Amino acid sequence: MKRTIKNILFYIFVMSFLIISIFYNIEKPIILILHSYNADYSWTRDVDEGLKKGLILQGSYSLRWHYMDTKNYPAEENKVRAGIVARRVIDEIKPNIIIAIDDDAQEYVARHYINHPTIKIVFSGINATPEAYGYETAQNVTGILERLPLQGLKDTLKEIKSNNPQIEGIRIMHLSDNSGTVQADDEFINNFGTDWEDIKVMPSLLVHSYRDWKKAVMIAPTITNFLIISNYRKVYDEAGKLVPPEEVVKWTLENSKIPIIGVNGFTVEDGAKFAVATSPVEQGEVAAKMALKILHDKVSPPDIPIAQPKQFTIYMRGQFDLILPPIYEAFARAANKYWEGPQQDN
Repeated sequence: MKRTIKNILFYIFVMSFLIISIFYNIEKPIILILHSYNADYSWTRDVDEGLKKGLILQGSYSLRWHYMDTKNYPAEENKVRAGIVARRVIDEIKPNIIIAIDDDAQEYVARHYINHPTIKIVFSGINATPEAYGYETAQNVTGILERLPLQGLKDTLKEIKSNNPQIEGIRIMHLSDNSGTVQADDEFINNFGTDWEDIKVMPSLLVHSYRDWKKAVMIAPTITNFLIISNYRKVYDEAGKLVPPEEVVKWTLENSKIPIIGVNGFTVEDGAKFAVATSPVEQGEVAAKMALKILHDKVSPPDIPIAQPKQFTIYMRGQFDLILPPIYEAFARAANKYWEGPQQDN
């Protein structure tokens, strides 16, 4: 009889605990992390690292994650479909805050919730302007922009010139695919204008096909002495299929007669030697802190100024083609963005 009473009391305790736990979690505010891309993409992985650093006060809110995966499925119909699915998720879970990362998450999802009465939006990693998504007058939106670290690139090029006296002048040419994100980046490169000082910026080459990419690499030495590469994940072969990014980088390294500098970290992860890149960790951490200001400090999004990125990261693989001050390698190693040698074939 005593055992039966003990068992009944135990089950009552367990059920009470579960009911309280469920009620507590239902009542907690929800932050939805909405990624344009997938977790297999190094940029997304590093943004997530920053989000986890910034999302303190664990337990005071509920976190949900959704990946649209538009980098692996870049066709317009796939993006539209991914946006519909993401909006269904939002309408079902009813988050208090959406942290929307990269441009596709804004275009196909977040902009549909401008001035929503119960949802706040924090954007991160957008290459376009806030005006492109109607955010400039929105009362429930703030965030951090993604911009190429052009000042860091300029300073690095000047360091290269001062450490390599055989270089008489610096000319750079931007080579990339012709995706919408890159077009926004290219505009900022050209609008940097007189801030480039004595660095000459040659006309960019934004290509669609692998054949045109190869042509650009071969003619580049007749135009410039530094090839600046931003993106190549939307380069198509003759059958209309995406060329694996590692293949594009491998061919480029083997055939380029001039040094290559990436402005995205994944360029080095794909096999290149050197990149001066926007910090994805900063993108995630700043967005997370903004979300917590809105959630816990009750700050209205328009009262949180849209942030410009302040950090950049050096990525290196082995030794660069030209002499660089040792601090560059030290910086890359300290950030765990240094690889010892060439990427091995799988």
